[in-house]
Amino acid sequence: LISSSVSVIKEWEILDMASQLVEVDYKLIEEYENKFADGSFWDALIADRRMNYFLKSQFLQNYKNRYTHEQLLKVLQISLSKILTQYEQVNPSTVVGLNAVTLYDYLYYLIAKSRNIPYFQLKLTRIKNYVSLYTEPLDISPHIQEVFDGFISQPQLLTQHPDLNREVEEFLNKSEKGTLTYEGAIKTSDGALGRHKANLITLGLKAKLSKLKNIFRTQYGDSHYPVPLMSHYYNQVSKRLRRFSTRTYLNDSQTFLQEKLSGVQYALFPLNTEPEVALLIYGRYYRNQIETVRNIAACLPVNWKLVVKEHPNAIGYRSRSFYRKLLEIPNVILAGPKANTDWLVNNSALAFVVFGTIGFEAILKKKPLITFCRTPYGIFSDTMVRYVNSMAML
Repeated sequence: LISSSVSVIKEWEILDMASQLVEVDYKLIEEYENKFADGSFWDALIADRRMNYFLKSQFLQNYKNRYTHEQLLKVLQISLSKILTQYEQVNPSTVVGLNAVTLYDYLYYLIAKSRNIPYFQLKLTRIKNYVSLYTEPLDISPHIQEVFDGFISQPQLLTQHPDLNREVEEFLNKSEKGTLTYEGAIKTSDGALGRHKANLITLGLKAKLSKLKNIFRTQYGDSHYPVPLMSHYYNQVSKRLRRFSTRTYLNDSQTFLQEKLSGVQYALFPLNTEPEVALLIYGRYYRNQIETVRNIAACLPVNWKLVVKEHPNAIGYRSRSFYRKLLEIPNVILAGPKANTDWLVNNSALAFVVFGTIGFEAILKKKPLITFCRTPYGIFSDTMVRYVNSMAML
């Protein structure tokens, strides 16, 4: 039960109102865009994968648009109206959010920024299960930069914090011995259908029938969630078939990689999963990963190779044609999702990332890194990591 003193906006109400809106108010949206957006509201719309892709894009590579342009504008118009009304009612002195991976989270951030209201975003750090509050979600936050600069200019300060110093040493020692992992990186559960099956065993007949119906129902009554049966089909059937059909392209063998890379200098580029925050928010100009690889490969010294590493969570996600196009690039070698990342980083001459943990690993293993968006590890010296904001500069 939610207190009447708490202001709540429900997404399903926004979608319902948008579906009933007869016409888009283009002039109002233009007014809002000039007032609140960083150039264009497309940043906010692209950030929300549910606004752009059908449900099956969570399981298989699919770029078909879910909504028309007019439908997107209707959702945007209603969202802005509701959120701005809430801002007026609440008059917040601070706004706190999670990663801005939905249209609404992004709009809260933009409006807070335009009104000079302090905004804090909770983010994973990729270090154990620590999280951090960012005041600049798309860049390095000033308070983090200040702390970092303090330790750089006065390294003796670290000795005054023995607990922190011990954690730093443990983390660095661990990172030298293997690949970084963090909580939530790899999904291990059997999914929604598996949980339904487990529950059905212990329930009575009437309860079983009721529970069985939920397998065919959208979770929470929200069309942005796949039904459990759909999740099970794509994860257990469709993705397995795709894994089988693409197995000839994805070689995880250490022997294969060592033979291919023997006596050769190479750069490493890890693919990102799709559709995810790394590409939709931080690296929106690099959403076409085939073209990103093609551009990187053409910028390397001519006698180098580019090793493109598939993401472990993308097994069975992409099509054969995706990998075939990558392998058509002359100096590209494709490493499978289970290839030894630690070995690949250690033996590389250079690493590229749009956004991801491998970039952090490269720095910890003292490999030069180039990033294509603002990353938390961009805080380090430009002798360690360089940010390139245009392929023309690469």
